[in-house]
Amino acid sequence: MSMRILLICKDMGGYIRKLSDFLKLQGHEVLLLDTSASSPKLDFLSGKLRSVARHRLGLWLDARKIKAFGRADYLLVVNPGQVEPATIERAMAVSTVKKAYLYDSLARSPVCEAWLKRYDQVYSFESPDAERHGLTKLHNFMYEEVVTPPAAGEAKYKAFLVMAGLDRLALLDAIGQQLEQAGFPEYLFMVQYKKAGEARSRISFFRERLGLDDVTRLIADADILIDLIRPRQSGLSFRLFEGMMHGKKVITNNASVREYDFYNPANILVIDEQNPQVPRAFLEGQYVPVADAIMQRYSLAGWCNTVFSAPR
Repeated sequence: MSMRILLICKDMGGYIRKLSDFLKLQGHEVLLLDTSASSPKLDFLSGKLRSVARHRLGLWLDARKIKAFGRADYLLVVNPGQVEPATIERAMAVSTVKKAYLYDSLARSPVCEAWLKRYDQVYSFESPDAERHGLTKLHNFMYEEVVTPPAAGEAKYKAFLVMAGLDRLALLDAIGQQLEQAGFPEYLFMVQYKKAGEARSRISFFRERLGLDDVTRLIADADILIDLIRPRQSGLSFRLFEGMMHGKKVITNNASVREYDFYNPANILVIDEQNPQVPRAFLEGQYVPVADAIMQRYSLAGWCNTVFSAPR
């Protein structure tokens, strides 16, 4: 049955646009409000005036879009701590079922308890947050169909990472050293930072965020993906799901991945941050395909069947 769905988020990574596109292909009417792209740049203004004008214009444009869309069967707000309460308020007023999904921890993207209680159901990818606040535990998803990986030996890079910020550089350096000592110097580590600091061997700094399609192409060129979570995070990032999607092994510092049914030590190496060790056997081993039933659970279709259903 076709539904009218209102999606609101600050979609910096582009993952929710993939969700929106999937829902439309399923025949649903969808309005995606991406607050990271709500207002024009207003380059003719300067400084603080431009910032204030863009903020107010963005709110006004979002309000117009919500009004024009009309009644929604479902509202899903992703990471509501990053969205203006006034925008959420307007969306709630026109929505029958109101849900939220947190794919950041409440420590990193806070939402007050009173606002969490206004939703019919709140999902969180963080087990501690779900337990502490009575939320429903949920994972991220594979945002595309399963991709056939290149044959062994055809990948350009042994390992690939893209991340923002400098807080995990020491660990990244240590992993690079492990790869080189094992005889695999062909890796690509890309770090987004507004002031690209001192150049480092094998690490490329860049300023503008890469589009999701660009990241996907780079993932296809690598044998192994590197996933380094930030402090105060235990939920699984999209990198683990990209690994399944592309049939790629993953090196991660997120020990909570061991709790998931797709975890296989042949595919996923959990490293100790204080003393990261990357065995040659893991680097040279073959990826072990994940069972179809498990893959379906983490697909967009499986995720949507969970979220766009009656609240429990």
